[in-house]
Amino acid sequence: MTTSRHQRFIVVFMTLAGLGFIAGVLIFMFFPALKDVNALSQEVIDAQAELEAQYANRKNLLDSITKVSRIRSTTEDLKSQFIKPGDEIVFITRIEEVSAANGVEASIRLSGTAVRGEATVNDVFDIGLVGTYPSVLAALRDIERLPNMTTVVSAIIRSGDIAPETPSIISLNVRGRIALTPEGL
Repeated sequence: MTTSRHQRFIVVFMTLAGLGFIAGVLIFMFFPALKDVNALSQEVIDAQAELEAQYANRKNLLDSITKVSRIRSTTEDLKSQFIKPGDEIVFITRIEEVSAANGVEASIRLSGTAVRGEATVNDVFDIGLVGTYPSVLAALRDIERLPNMTTVVSAIIRSGDIAPETPSIISLNVRGRIALTPEGL
């Protein structure tokens, strides 16, 4: 019976030693592999976060480029509405052309430059239009359609002498401001 006990002891011991050896192999081989898998998993997560950030940055850059293009387009549209300081003759010439085309007498006077802080903002102008009622209104409509940015401060209409069988003559005096090109535009 001692041999059978001894054999059982050897079988149990060998089985436990084999299981211990297998457990040791698993622990020493798979733990480093698991650490590497976890490290690689973290690297993948970090790389994905970095790619998402780069994608967001590129998308913002493309959006910014689109916005800059729109701003440039708007700026170009606005530039035509301003008069460069010293080029007020362009505005005066346009008023004279509109008046002549509508058969209206026009007088134009620039009263001076309005200044806001250190920057020149606009020129103050006075326009006098004299003619028949429909002609003066047509001239005023055409002046409003000019490409320049103007602000009307006041308008005064006066009727002229009414002679029988002649069209009624009116005079329209308009005071306003013409926008000058801002610095840097």
